[in-house]
Amino acid sequence: DHPLRVATARRLMAANLEKLGAKLLPAALRLADEIDPTLRMLGANVLAKAALPEHVPILLHMLQEEARGQQPQAIEALGRIRDKRSIQPMADLIASGSEASAAAAEALSDFGPVVEEAALRLLKEKHAETRRQACRILLKSGTAKSLEALQAIVATGIPNLVPNATEAIQAIRTRGEQAAKVLF
Repeated sequence: DHPLRVATARRLMAANLEKLGAKLLPAALRLADEIDPTLRMLGANVLAKAALPEHVPILLHMLQEEARGQQPQAIEALGRIRDKRSIQPMADLIASGSEASAAAAEALSDFGPVVEEAALRLLKEKHAETRRQACRILLKSGTAKSLEALQAIVATGIPNLVPNATEAIQAIRTRGEQAAKVLF
């Protein structure tokens, strides 16, 4: 009964999915490909909260399906899981200028130094917004390896990028100083 399924999905979306996610996960896997957008959104919301590393291929598929409206949930889940397989697809999303690029950059910034290479490639992109997102990632995840590329951006003097690159440089240096204090 389709109307009953949709009504139930709406009630479940109002529920605490953080708490119920694990119980709903088997059903959510089937709902993620539903034709009905309400059912599909419920599946995506449950996956955002409860997906496990074995669900990364499904989440990467959702990430590529921009028209289906599941990218934010896929990004949330991939950011929570922090599986290396998701780094390049999310970096590609940022490079494409997708509406979800800010969310992807935020998720990647929480991965730690493992995303540094992808962020450095984004710094070489043509569009300023892509480079700004790369600076945001490096702000939280960059290491001394990124300093030269960030300093090159500062040297260009591009007004929209210099503050982001400068902030990332300062954060990387602060992390380096704190690490040195711990060692000595």
